[in-house]
Amino acid sequence: MPSTAVRTPIFQVPELCGRYGGADVLVADMNAGRGTAKGMRDRELMKILETTQSGRQHTVFVQITCGNSGYDLGMEAREAQKRTGRRIDVVNLVAKGTSPAIKKKLAECSFVHEMDLGHHVTMAEMRKIAKEATGYEGPEEDICGVERYNLRGGYRAVVRQMAEEGLKPTHIFVPVGGGELLTEIAAEAENVWGDGLPKIVGVTVKQNVLVHKEDFIRNPGKSIADKLVCGYSKFKELVKEFVRRGVAELKVVGDRQIYDEYTYLNGIEPAEPSAAVAFAGAKAYGLKLGDTAVILNTGMGIYDAAATERFFRDKLFRKLRKIGAVAAGAFLALGLAFYGYTKWNEKQERVERELAFERNMANSAWNMNETDSAMRAASGRMRGYTVQEAQQACELLGKPRDVCENYYDQSKFTPLEIYFLGQVYNLSLDNWAREDRQKLIESWRNGTYAPGEYFYRLHPEALPSER
Repeated sequence: MPSTAVRTPIFQVPELCGRYGGADVLVADMNAGRGTAKGMRDRELMKILETTQSGRQHTVFVQITCGNSGYDLGMEAREAQKRTGRRIDVVNLVAKGTSPAIKKKLAECSFVHEMDLGHHVTMAEMRKIAKEATGYEGPEEDICGVERYNLRGGYRAVVRQMAEEGLKPTHIFVPVGGGELLTEIAAEAENVWGDGLPKIVGVTVKQNVLVHKEDFIRNPGKSIADKLVCGYSKFKELVKEFVRRGVAELKVVGDRQIYDEYTYLNGIEPAEPSAAVAFAGAKAYGLKLGDTAVILNTGMGIYDAAATERFFRDKLFRKLRKIGAVAAGAFLALGLAFYGYTKWNEKQERVERELAFERNMANSAWNMNETDSAMRAASGRMRGYTVQEAQQACELLGKPRDVCENYYDQSKFTPLEIYFLGQVYNLSLDNWAREDRQKLIESWRNGTYAPGEYFYRLHPEALPSER
């Protein structure tokens, strides 16, 4: 016998059939405002209110919401409060940065608490916030959460309705935020159709944790379908199990795909961006002639339509700002690099100039005549030298006697010999350096003399040795 429950309108939309590969496309309208039907979310929330202990004089519900479920629960709680005379409060937790328009709408029927949702918020934390917000004086354990899996009579009713009406689609498309709707539909589809159930396709955005390996995403990012952005979901393991067994699959669509369907649907079957995701997924899925697809339209909840229209403009501005920042950083880096290179190059040029000056100054001491210069360096005299001093210098270098006797015409003194003679002379000026002078002469005679880095800086052509 067919169910007597309020039913969800399920109807064919011819405009979508040709757009979605020729498949038969039906929409399950979950809007609360369409005709006399109550939306699926409303029925889920009414069921939650019914299962709450009626003996309490003050009941508090708390949940994390992006808008729709928080507003719906708040409105249902307000109606239930009028019927029962009991105080029923709803505390909606929203992420920092939530649109002011959404927060204002939620505040009409609930307490709104804006907070950082960049971490897993425990039920204990939610209860503490709810208690402080409402002034609830009972035990915290009696503050109720909202999401409850396997709550029959809520989302699952639409699947039973399809079966009762003799409808067995090949695909069912649902938008995916936290994953509750997907798990309810998939579980009931298995109960109703067994192994021959339709493919349950959950469609979401890349900013949703269900399509990531991580169990928690601190900053998932932004999407035009803002209610599907989700950094943590307690349904993840259940969703993964349905996917592993082939009951369900997840499909990701981009902001442009969502916006295109959102604008197209508004003239046919109104849906906010987070609901239009399911339609965008059906369009991109690759449906073909002979397929029958049912798309769950979660409808036109509370959302900031102006923000939706600004999304791509703001996204472009964010990109331009980012590009500008990167470009500025690149120009700054290039400028610093060029400045650093210029300074380095100036330093190198200065060093080269200093070396050239030193070489010129040193070369000027012996370039006029190598023998004459060598003797001047050995004697340390600026006004020439004596024959005896010249012969002593010649012999000190170990040159043959006959060469030394005719030093002026025949001997050739190299820069290394001149440098050595200069060191010997400098040490001879200090009586206390006699021992060092003798060691220096011995090093020349036994072939271990090393002039040092300064000499080779002046005469790199002398490497490794002129002896």
